[in-house]
Amino acid sequence: MNNARTRLPTLARTLDALYDAVPAGSRLLFDFDAMELAAHPQALAMMGPAFHVREPAGFAPLLGRWTPTAEGIVPVARWRPDGPPEDVPDAFWGGVAVRQPGPSLTGPRRRRGTSPRSAWRRRRGRGRRWWRRPPRR
Repeated sequence: MNNARTRLPTLARTLDALYDAVPAGSRLLFDFDAMELAAHPQALAMMGPAFHVREPAGFAPLLGRWTPTAEGIVPVARWRPDGPPEDVPDAFWGGVAVRQPGPSLTGPRRRRGTSPRSAWRRRRGRGRRWWRRPPRR
C-alpha cells in the first residue's frame, strides 16, 4: 500500500499538468478500480503487485481543477445504461470531468496588425510589395 500512497501525488500532478496543456472545454474520461475488487483475490492476483484500488470518495480530490460533470463519479455499469443496469459488484468506477473556461495559456490575443513585424511593414507602405518594386529609371 505504500507504493500506492506515493503514486497519488504523482497522479494529481499529472492531471494538473494535463489541465494546463489542453484547451478550455476539453473532457477527461477516467475510470479506476474500487475497494470492492479486494473481495476478489483472483482478480487482484491477475493485476500484479503494482496494482492498487481506490475509494470513490478519495478520487475526486485527485482531479484538482478538473470539474466532474453532473453525473459525477459513478459505477461504470450504471453510467448511462441501455435499459436497467446489470447486477454486478460496484468494483469499477468512472466519470467525465471538464476543463472550465479560464485565462488563456498563451496570454491575451493581439489585435491583427500590432506585431513588431506589422509595424515594420506599415512603415514600408501598406499593401505594397516593396521588395518587388519596378526598377528605377
